[in-house]
Amino acid sequence: MEFTSIFIHAMYTICMCIVVGCVMSAGYISGGDLVTQWFPKKKGIVMGYTTMGHNLASVAYVPLITFLVGRYGIGNGVVSQMVLRNMELGFSRTQATLILSLVACIGLVGSFFIGFIDERMGTKKAMIIFGVWYALSLFANATNNTVLVYLSIFMIGMSIGGSANFTTSLTTSVFGRQGFSKVNSVIFPIQGAVSAFSFVVNGMVSNITGGSLRYSYVIFGIISILSMLLVLFVDEYRFNKDWHQGKTIEEKK
Repeated sequence: MEFTSIFIHAMYTICMCIVVGCVMSAGYISGGDLVTQWFPKKKGIVMGYTTMGHNLASVAYVPLITFLVGRYGIGNGVVSQMVLRNMELGFSRTQATLILSLVACIGLVGSFFIGFIDERMGTKKAMIIFGVWYALSLFANATNNTVLVYLSIFMIGMSIGGSANFTTSLTTSVFGRQGFSKVNSVIFPIQGAVSAFSFVVNGMVSNITGGSLRYSYVIFGIISILSMLLVLFVDEYRFNKDWHQGKTIEEKK
């Protein structure tokens, strides 16, 4: 009986990884390719519009999942860690879920705004601004100060809205549309592995602190700062043939 239970859980985990991995790969890679090939010079603002879909999905699915979990009596079902964090701060489960939906709505604006900054200032500068903004939002949430927590909800919402822009935008800036598909096929699995590691961090912090996720926000804030520092060393247009051709034409005029 025990062996059967272990086998079922193992099969569920493996199948879930395969299904989610394939779906995410198809969605991210194909969408990024289309944006890169069709809008190589407008990728920032177009990705801003494209990633609004992530937030619209959260607006719809978070209440739906909460309803289904409550309806079928699974009180500790699959919920976002932000819901758990909000409950830790004293919000009810309903309030915490509504806050997450609110964050997703704010993310609609964030997607466009960060895409606009990307378009006007360049991907590298946009990522540096984003890194500082996101770190401050996470540190503000970790303070447990009521005013700063509410401020962090807005800031995190803006950040979540635009965070998905950069994988496509930076890759296109550095390698151009000619090299995007090949390079992204390498970068995307790395991104997925790093993203999945966040659940490991949350689990370890939760076990050490007895269920609190406060220090996860501190850790991720530090990682955001480190990521921003790494971006400083990126040569934004190094292998971008379109950019270099445009630069050559401008110099000849």
